[in-house]
This record gives sequence, C-alpha cells and structure tokens, in this order.
Amino acid sequence: MQRRNTGVEERDRRDKLEVKTTADRVGECYAALERKAQLYEKLARGELDDEGEQYEVDFLRKGGAAEEEAGGGEGRRGGDLVDTMLQAVSGTGGMMTADMARERERRDWERDQQRIMADEEAEERRRKQKEALLWLVGAVGGGAAARGDGAGA
Repeated sequence: MQRRNTGVEERDRRDKLEVKTTADRVGECYAALERKAQLYEKLARGELDDEGEQYEVDFLRKGGAAEEEAGGGEGRRGGDLVDTMLQAVSGTGGMMTADMARERERRDWERDQQRIMADEEAEERRRKQKEALLWLVGAVGGGAAARGDGAGA
C-alpha cells in the first residue's frame, strides 16, 4: 500500500516547471551585464545625473572620464588595458616571478652546458681524426722507407 503526499508531488511539479537551463541563466547574466555596461558608459559620459550618488562610482578616482576625453575616446572601459601576457612571455621580465626567473636561468645554464659539451665532443673528434691521420702517414711513410732500403740493396 503506497501513501501519496499531494503537497510534495505538487511542489515537485512546480519545481520542474521553474527549473531554468544553464543557457537561460547565461543569457540573463549576459543581458544584465550589458545593461550595467551601458549604464556605466552613460554615467562616465555624464549623460545620467548621479547627484544622489546612487551608483557609487567615483570617476575622479578611476580617472575614466578624464582619460577617455584626453585619449580621444578610444571606447575602452575601465581605463588603460595592458597586455601583461605579452610582457610575461616575451622575455622582457615585466611579469616574471622569482620561480620563472630561476627556471629561465636554469634553461640558459643547461643550454650553455650542452653547447660546451658539443664543442668538447667536436674537439675530441678532430683530435682523434688528426691522430689517425698522423698514424696513417707514419705507417705509410715508414713502410715506404723500409721498401726503399730493401730495394736499393
């Protein structure tokens, strides 16, 4: 025998109707952000009166309005944007942490050591080739001299 709780079933049915998908929520959030961005731009340009400081945006501290007018109104929100990734990756050291600096130093050291080892190996090969050539010249020259002595007798 199964007991039914109509209140729970009704609540479950309403909850299923009210559940929003992630796409719906993202769309609503995006629309809200767009509205806020438009409001912020109007405040920055002075198109909206904020005498009561309802929005609590201090443009003098941010410097947004003055810099935007002086910069020709480039249309950027939030002041100057800086490409810090380029600084961090390009090797200028602008955003390098101590760990990154040590890693770079280690790589440079490793590259130098590999270059030194390659130079030493090349020098060793040249030395061995020179020894082999001298031995060959000595063996051939010594054999010719021995033949010359035997041929003249």
